[in-house]
Amino acid sequence: MNARALALLFAAVTLAPASFSWADAEEEAKAQVVLVDFASIPAGALPAVPAQASAPTSAPAARVTDAPRKSAAGELKVEPVSVKPSLKRSTKRLHKKKKGGLPNRAVEIKPATASLGLLYTPAENVNEFDGDSPQRLSCGGRAEVAPLRWEKLTFEASGSARLEIDDLWFDPQSCSVWPGSTSVVTLKAIAWDKGVPWLFAMRSDSSVTFVMPRSNDMSAETMVGAPLTVRGGFTRVTMPIGRWGSASLLAELPSLSIDPPSKTGPPSKSGAKAPDGKDRPDPRPVELGVELVQTMAEKYPTLLVRTREPAAVALNSRFE
Repeated sequence: MNARALALLFAAVTLAPASFSWADAEEEAKAQVVLVDFASIPAGALPAVPAQASAPTSAPAARVTDAPRKSAAGELKVEPVSVKPSLKRSTKRLHKKKKGGLPNRAVEIKPATASLGLLYTPAENVNEFDGDSPQRLSCGGRAEVAPLRWEKLTFEASGSARLEIDDLWFDPQSCSVWPGSTSVVTLKAIAWDKGVPWLFAMRSDSSVTFVMPRSNDMSAETMVGAPLTVRGGFTRVTMPIGRWGSASLLAELPSLSIDPPSKTGPPSKSGAKAPDGKDRPDPRPVELGVELVQTMAEKYPTLLVRTREPAAVALNSRFE
């Protein structure tokens, strides 16, 4: 099946009618389907989560604790979680505290300054993570050092994106974050809205990674392995691929922009304007579809991007 026929089939099968209508009866936008040049997507690989055996065995000097200080472990801070005491006076008899280790207490780990990132605790056999900071963890006890991953997204003047991955460690006994390894990968913009990129991609021999605006309504399927999704300041989806297989992703995005967090409050989820120039009170989501298909004879998969939003995808190879 050639690329044009595949694109038309994909658009016909996956395009569903809109579930809402505007008060002024706007016309439903025509679907835009684009064939992306897969070979032009930069090659790279996200680092595997460090094994427990590679964890530091003692607390380094450059660590982040709940005491105010600068540290080489990154721009993270550890803050105690205050628990409000009960207003009801206890009538139970007080007992003396037992001697021994410190009691368990909770802390929150968060960026020291507003940043566009994903902060989460990776785990085996888990394919979806909430990367919204802060991360609440417990201190004390005899728990082992646990991995902590922080992914930070920045944009280059060339239009590409840079994803920096810090693999850190949280030590419950010292209640501190320890520095680890840092990796950087580059992603290429593959979809634009009015000249501003909003969908980025990177490929490896066994997977394709997409970065897009945050979406809480998403489904992804692959014939090889399981997709991994992390949602926070943006959404990252890594989809395994293989010869003679396919993968697909369907999502609803509140907007076509990846906005850094505001210091004064959360970013607006609506950059859209109604025809009269006023803000829409209930902005409609943008539907996104991504399809990957590869046969045994093809060196690279066929990658298609589809959305209803006019001019949201552009300039690779468009199918009308």
